[in-house]
Amino acid sequence: MKKLNNKGFAISTVIYAVLIIAVLIMGMLLSTMVFSKKTTDDLVYSVEKDLNSHIEEQDIKISSKICKKATTLHSETCTNSSTTGYCTAGGTSITYGQLGNTGVLTSGDAFDCDVNGDGNYDPETERFYYATDLESDSNIAVLVFYTNAGPDGTRSKGTRPPYHSSNSYSGPRDAASMLPTTTAWPKATLYNKTSQIYNEDGGTTVIISTSTTTTENLPIFTYSDTVAARLLTYKEYSQMSTTAKNTFLQDLGGSHPTDWPSCIWLNTAYQRGGGIYGQVYAIYSPTRETIAVRPYTPDQSCGVRPIIEVKKTDIDY
Repeated sequence: MKKLNNKGFAISTVIYAVLIIAVLIMGMLLSTMVFSKKTTDDLVYSVEKDLNSHIEEQDIKISSKICKKATTLHSETCTNSSTTGYCTAGGTSITYGQLGNTGVLTSGDAFDCDVNGDGNYDPETERFYYATDLESDSNIAVLVFYTNAGPDGTRSKGTRPPYHSSNSYSGPRDAASMLPTTTAWPKATLYNKTSQIYNEDGGTTVIISTSTTTTENLPIFTYSDTVAARLLTYKEYSQMSTTAKNTFLQDLGGSHPTDWPSCIWLNTAYQRGGGIYGQVYAIYSPTRETIAVRPYTPDQSCGVRPIIEVKKTDIDY
């Protein structure tokens, strides 16, 4: 009987030991699972935090850009009542500009620019097209507004000033006064407020009379500090692609005084016999010719299409 008790005690001891070991193992497993879960949760939290931080950082970087690549394009279908240049030239429909390729700037690429600083990049009212690089700095892009505008920076068919009501060889005094102001477009920038006005060949003189070859020096013109944009030059226009040039056909070529102006001022003087009042170049209705010499009289008017200068680092492309 004593031997049986000893055996039973031994068996019980073994069972208890096994149970204890099992409990310890289960405890260790549970502890490991809890630790693993905590570690996983911590890892997930850390990754999520990093991702959110990266997304926020990217959002901040993008939102700090002045211009973003457009995702849609302006288009127009001609009707019997259409008065824009393209339609009056006999067109049927047109899409202005192009969406372009990531990381590359091509003449005619469409951008939406937050020029008014409200945080929105409105494709309907803040559309610009890349024209070319600034001649003095290839790190700065020259962008053309999608339509004619007035000092308030909004679409305006009624804005049609003379280039200079007395002498066009004196610079775009009247035309520049109708450009968007820095109040309307606080985010827009001109890096060269003061610049020499050139003729179409890059010279700084013009011939007033071909019979006597009387010449006149072209001025260095300064845009007002309250102006946020400028006029395009003949050379910049000539460097643009056909797709980019076609963007000027939007709101160009009205056939009646209440319609859109049939010309847009360029800031380049005509050098060969412009007369005592002076003549400069303008983009003209496609029903006649692409480039014309204006004005025929000092007070002749054309539309003003604003040009802004934007550092490429401030463009999301």
